[in-house]
Amino acid sequence: MSKKSRPKIPRNIEVALLYESDRTCCICQDSSRKVQIHHIDGTPANNDPDNLVVMCFDDHDEVSKSGGLAKGISPALLKKYRDEWYATVRKRREMHFHPDKSVSSLPENADLHRLMMDAIAAHELRRLFVEVRKSDWNQTGNLLSQMDVYTDERYGFHTRMELLDSLYSLACRTRRDMPVAVASQVKELTVSVLPILSLVAPAIRPATDQDVDLLTTARCVGHSLTYDGIKHLKSLGVVSAGVDILWHILRYARLNESLGETEDRTLQEFDSLEQTASQFSLSDALVWIRFQREDALAIKGDDLPEMPMDVAHRVSAAEE
Repeated sequence: MSKKSRPKIPRNIEVALLYESDRTCCICQDSSRKVQIHHIDGTPANNDPDNLVVMCFDDHDEVSKSGGLAKGISPALLKKYRDEWYATVRKRREMHFHPDKSVSSLPENADLHRLMMDAIAAHELRRLFVEVRKSDWNQTGNLLSQMDVYTDERYGFHTRMELLDSLYSLACRTRRDMPVAVASQVKELTVSVLPILSLVAPAIRPATDQDVDLLTTARCVGHSLTYDGIKHLKSLGVVSAGVDILWHILRYARLNESLGETEDRTLQEFDSLEQTASQFSLSDALVWIRFQREDALAIKGDDLPEMPMDVAHRVSAAEE
């Protein structure tokens, strides 16, 4: 008797999934990796789109253990990764393929000179990132130094988002032996373009949708650095760079009530990363992530968490 064949995913569903995910794994978000479609509940016959997710071969292997999903990646968390990645892809497409929409919605007194600067800067950043994709890590450091000029306050939202998108794509290559020096450059550039006005007092104005977009993309950069720093590199220096980005975002969100959703999502990232550090038995990384989380949440009047000095010394040494 022949073995029953595995039911195929309908072609229209497969095409829709690959398009929505930009043919990219929702976990590592590395567009250079080959992908396949995973059944979240482990049932090949259940081809409901809500039960399907696009993943690279490596991450698919991680969650498809013989005993079920790997520790720390529940079906609910996998769907969260998928849905947030879909939203990111849609937002990128809207920005890159419908730039006129953002311009037409500008107020009459918009600074057209800044718009022109943004357009030129975006073109140059894309050119630089093409070079980054071709470069080794030593060359990457030099190219990132050239991007620093675009963190100047003269440039507007679109330049900042273009820079963050480039940094996010680079952060997805962390697992390919990213040096601590490059991770530190990624962190510095990321933090420098965030709409953070103060880390000791609430902002005068509420956060705009553009502010939230910048913070959301930066949060993805921080998560990618930290996650791969733990899982693939076992590098405390890379972990520290990623967590420092998340610290800035969480601290700023904590101070500003209008960023409550950003605070909640960043706390979820910290929870996920603590689980990852625990899973891979990186005790120093776990201690440092927990300290940075509690330190970011401590505002005026709260008791500051005690710094784990032994781990802090090892973090400093790793960053040098």
